[in-house]
Amino acid sequence: KLAEHDRILEKLRLELLGRGKQAERDLLRSYRSIRWKNQVSVQMHNLHEAETIAHAAVTLLADVSNAHLINFYYLNQQTRLMRLIAEGGPNHGKFERILGYQQIDLVRLPLVDKCISIADIASTNMLDAAQKSALAMRGSCALQILPAYDRQQLLGFITLEFTQQPTPAIGEDDLLAFGSTVATSLSNAYLVKQLRHQAETDALTQLPNRTVMLRELNACVSAGQLVALLLLDLDHFKDINDTL
Repeated sequence: KLAEHDRILEKLRLELLGRGKQAERDLLRSYRSIRWKNQVSVQMHNLHEAETIAHAAVTLLADVSNAHLINFYYLNQQTRLMRLIAEGGPNHGKFERILGYQQIDLVRLPLVDKCISIADIASTNMLDAAQKSALAMRGSCALQILPAYDRQQLLGFITLEFTQQPTPAIGEDDLLAFGSTVATSLSNAYLVKQLRHQAETDALTQLPNRTVMLRELNACVSAGQLVALLLLDLDHFKDINDTL
């Protein structure tokens, strides 16, 4: 009976020890997640260009993912065309000559407001033969697609390609929150671009306005550059201008 009692106590001790280690791992994972989210917030806060946001995004994901390639596709809100504007990961840039500037066309995937994980590229029915072949040429066997949605509007998406099964340092909820943060930054960048265009462009001719001219002239004068200014006066142009 005493030996049986000792075995029970040892079993309980090992179980509690295992729970303690698991709790320690969960706590460390939570700490890393919070630290990474804070880093994301700080870096994205003052970025106002889509390309800059995209490069920051792939760099941040490279820190918490074992993906060998990370691509950022941006949706132009005017043309509605998807374009690759940033890439990262240990092998980025190595496949440009093989696959062209667009790398691989994933626009036809059924993008939804959640992270899409493809554990086995070879057996999935979400990719066509050409896409599977292109990914195989890159040595990728698994794929994750992270959409960037803001107010139910798709602004772009990020693809993470893996040569082995993903072992991320953050969870899927964190990835979705990251995608939302990126989308908000892209949306803000688009609004800033619109406001800048309205402030610096003549609405009728769509040419740079007087504000831009004075700024450029002042910059040239301050830099000690030679400046020439040409003034044109068209007879009766006011009559034509008033009819536009």
